[in-house]
Amino acid sequence: MLYNEDFSVFASVSDSPVVAENSVEPTVRDLLTLLQNVSGRLEAMERKIGVIENIEKRMGAMEKDMNNLWVAIENKVKKSGRARDAHQGQDRWC
Repeated sequence: MLYNEDFSVFASVSDSPVVAENSVEPTVRDLLTLLQNVSGRLEAMERKIGVIENIEKRMGAMEKDMNNLWVAIENKVKKSGRARDAHQGQDRWC
């Protein structure tokens, strides 16, 4: 059983209760059921991937904001350092 689902796409066709009575080959109904199961799983995966992509976009935006904040902080530190150096230089020459 995969991903807590009640059905398994990988179950053998002979395990299916709807197998043709006197034949080993699956019926059209069996094949359609399997295809519906695969389709359901693909839709579930697409939803999960969509959520992951949304999180990825948010993380990218957050990283960009953090980089902008980091640059702003570095600029303020540089400006305050220059102002402090200029102020200390005035004290020496006065």
